[in-house]
Amino acid sequence: MSSADETALFEQRVRALLDDGAQQAAGHVRSRLTQARHAAVAQALTVATSRSNWSRRQLWMPAAGLAAAVAVVAVMLWPHGSRPNRPAGATAVATGDLDLLTDRDGLTLVEHGDGEFYEWAVYEAHTQQGPDAGAGDAE
Repeated sequence: MSSADETALFEQRVRALLDDGAQQAAGHVRSRLTQARHAAVAQALTVATSRSNWSRRQLWMPAAGLAAAVAVVAVMLWPHGSRPNRPAGATAVATGDLDLLTDRDGLTLVEHGDGEFYEWAVYEAHTQQGPDAGAGDAE
């Protein structure tokens, strides 16, 4: 006989003995065994359902953590309403300076002109405004 045949024969004997024992047991014992079996099956289903819910939560936890991290980074990098204050004429001054730099005639005057005139103009601007006014204006 092979081991598979021996296993099948063993299972048949055990099943027959269990069936005989169950039929010979008293009615109230069989009733309690049936109730216990139904309670065990119900508890096993409840445990399996709660494990299934927990595994679903574990599946979504990394995704929720990633979404929270992205939200934090977006809030940190998103430009806020406060911007640095610029002086009222800052754009006009910047375009005026740009015009001076692109003016070829003015550039020629500065390159071949008299440096003493510019020094005199700065000195006059400082003396007319006072000693403290415009300390950094014409440098």
